[in-house]
Amino acid sequence: MKKHCFRNLAESNDHKGLLSRNATKKERLSAIPWLAVFPIYLLSYFAVEAIVPTTDYWVSYIPLDDHIPFVEQYVVFYVMWYALLAVTGLYLLLFNGEGLKKYCAFIGIGFFTVLIFSLFFPNGQDLRPDLATLGRENVFTRILEGIYAADTNTNVIPSMHVIGCCGIIFAFWEARELRPFKWPAPLMTFLCINVILSTTFVKQHSILDTFTAIPFSIFVYLLVYKVIFKRRKKQ
Repeated sequence: MKKHCFRNLAESNDHKGLLSRNATKKERLSAIPWLAVFPIYLLSYFAVEAIVPTTDYWVSYIPLDDHIPFVEQYVVFYVMWYALLAVTGLYLLLFNGEGLKKYCAFIGIGFFTVLIFSLFFPNGQDLRPDLATLGRENVFTRILEGIYAADTNTNVIPSMHVIGCCGIIFAFWEARELRPFKWPAPLMTFLCINVILSTTFVKQHSILDTFTAIPFSIFVYLLVYKVIFKRRKKQ
């Protein structure tokens, strides 16, 4: 019964995916500009990384950071962020076109705001441990070596990892076609909470970056879901 209910909701006019069987060609093509947010963001991210100096930046730090341990195993959750972003986008593309648009709008506004902020207010963090003198080496520290080498310690506040996780959580709890099921939204929330924790455990962020990202994410959620798209629906 739940499967039948899910199929009906996913293909209804309000919830059908942009690639569903009853989607028109125009509706399918409409997904392209929304999904373009992600490659445009990636290009913009690396451009900002190259522009923002890796020295002489404002340091994101509060004393609470000194009490947060380094837990290299949490890198598993840290890298899971990329997969969770993709899975959320793919699910919404297939089953909830309106949800996809809201999700992409949230990600676009959230991420690009941080990039613009970092251009005008260069920031970074100095919490990364010296892995060479850590006293242990394992698969997790080797993964972190690659991350530290590829990703500078700048452009950290507010944390885009946290903003992205909030976007995923909002998208799943807002997906009405999933309400007959009890596990998808709680599962994604659990995974995203661990991703958020990982940002400080693997020393990619100060806890201050999390504390600023959460209220910012709530603001973007209200802007996108309760203002912009409510006005679009009335038009």
